[in-house]
Amino acid sequence: MSTNDFLKAAKNVVERLFFPSDCVCIVCGRESVTDENGLCKECSVFISEPDAADDILSGNPFLDGISIVSKYRNGLGGSVVRLKYRSQSYLAERLANLLESDPEWGADLVTCVPMHPWREHMRGYNHSALLAESFAKHEGIPFEKYVLHKAKLTGTQVGKDRQSRKELPKGTFRAEKSLCEGKRIIIIDDVCTTGTTLNECARVMKECGAVAVYGLVLAHG
Repeated sequence: MSTNDFLKAAKNVVERLFFPSDCVCIVCGRESVTDENGLCKECSVFISEPDAADDILSGNPFLDGISIVSKYRNGLGGSVVRLKYRSQSYLAERLANLLESDPEWGADLVTCVPMHPWREHMRGYNHSALLAESFAKHEGIPFEKYVLHKAKLTGTQVGKDRQSRKELPKGTFRAEKSLCEGKRIIIIDDVCTTGTTLNECARVMKECGAVAVYGLVLAHG
């Protein structure tokens, strides 16, 4: 284990000891009495599904459905930042409890938006994979991390305008045919703005035989 990995692990242990998840709000990070979803009274008021699903589906034809927990600026943005960039990977299990799929989807498999191997190595984990694995375990649906692979190292979406976010290079993702064929698949990511990434993932999975692909996202940004 590298020094950096050791420090990250130690930080997580300290946070769990001194800020146990059942008395710290997963959104604002304050010590508080929390509900079954890990939200304090103040933050639970702001968590509401945004009216973005229809717009996203109309512009992304390969997605068959999408469910979004809340708006990015309604509190969940801070949780996403802590999960992705501050090594607070333990938040994934609590945040996954907020995800809710439509029973009519009849999903056979849960997967995640992949990271490029180099970027995942540098971060130490794929946050979307942690969310997807926790959700799948709770719902009793098989989870498979490597349905998709990110073949191209693209720049971060943070700070890009709406048009730039739509310009995702073809060939960014590839899918495993043996894991897609005949399946109804839920793909999970932390944030969705235009839906371009989820749509491209859905496109390559359908090219490999997926029957339907549904997006499940924490925040609309």
